[in-house]
Amino acid sequence: MEQGQYSLPQDASPLCFYWVLLALASREGLGVFFPPGEGMLGAPWDSRYPDCGGAMQSPININTAETVFSPQLRPIQLAGYSLSSKEMLKLKNNGHTVVLELPELLAIAGGYAQQYKAVQLHLHWGSPSGPGSEHTVDNHRFPAEIHVVHYNTKYDNFKEAMVHPDGLAVLGAFLQVGPRENPYYQQILEHLYKIEGEGKVFVPGFNIAGLLPANLNLYFQYNGSLTTPACYQTVKWTVFNQTVQLSQDQVGDDDSPLQNNFRGVQKLHGRHVLASFQTALPSVQQLPPGKESTEVGQALPVGCRYREVQVAQGYRLRSWNPGSLMETQCLHGLPCPAEDRAALGQVPSPCLGDCLVLHGGDQCLGVFFVLGRAEQ
Repeated sequence: MEQGQYSLPQDASPLCFYWVLLALASREGLGVFFPPGEGMLGAPWDSRYPDCGGAMQSPININTAETVFSPQLRPIQLAGYSLSSKEMLKLKNNGHTVVLELPELLAIAGGYAQQYKAVQLHLHWGSPSGPGSEHTVDNHRFPAEIHVVHYNTKYDNFKEAMVHPDGLAVLGAFLQVGPRENPYYQQILEHLYKIEGEGKVFVPGFNIAGLLPANLNLYFQYNGSLTTPACYQTVKWTVFNQTVQLSQDQVGDDDSPLQNNFRGVQKLHGRHVLASFQTALPSVQQLPPGKESTEVGQALPVGCRYREVQVAQGYRLRSWNPGSLMETQCLHGLPCPAEDRAALGQVPSPCLGDCLVLHGGDQCLGVFFVLGRAEQ
């Protein structure tokens, strides 16, 4: 699985699939639609759907400095997500969306007080001119975002659950362009050409969990709503801090008129955003060289070291991996070229105060800050 724990620079290429992908569980009679003439951005939905103008709307901007650490938040656990290739899933183009029907056995088995069954998954994306995630982190919008919608099993079905305060749970993750092909997303993408017109195709089952981050322990959580009409305010949102990566070949410019299918961020209206990990990072000066990640703080992933290194042209870098989206402070820095990721000695000399991202292993991506010239 291609995962990432860093944010790309603001000028990173937006993720825009070559074909519209919106997976819904049609057997539940659930249809996500955009009211005629209203579109997605800035839509005045509340004139027709009162809940859309409520005080608990989604998506939101997650201000990491204002999140509240909650040690009671436990790792998210999934059940039934790994499907046999012998189990065929229907992928259907109904002329408006592409529908992937999922077995009812998919469920959230841990991390929530009650059990929730999966009912649909879908994507939100932008256009060639800009990214299109629904949630933002520290005002940074990611290329795309996946949502897996679940309903509380105490109710008979999604329609019944969606009107109750504890009815829904949505798992959200951000998508970014990475160095390698994502085999899980490819399981869907390779079949889309077969249903360019209205029709259906059967797709072999695969590990649906592969569409989500590998690390389900670190996340943000808050009470919100569905992001399309009727905007029911009955969703317990979980937004993972780790991103999912797809290769550049898996994404591209989309000429479809259905672009920017994301809703703008909504006001918090006093709501608190909880975090399952410590989001406040110590300053660079407070992190002693050579410390293991477990000694520095909970936000640091195990196995990543904090250290001070020497680079070309006499510059000195200080590095760590916060394991969270706090790296957004580096968005205007200089990304390390892919060919230079293996050796620190090949890092180009950036300006003082800039930062860059280096690959330090499959699950350990380091963020490096330029402190100044090394002492002679």
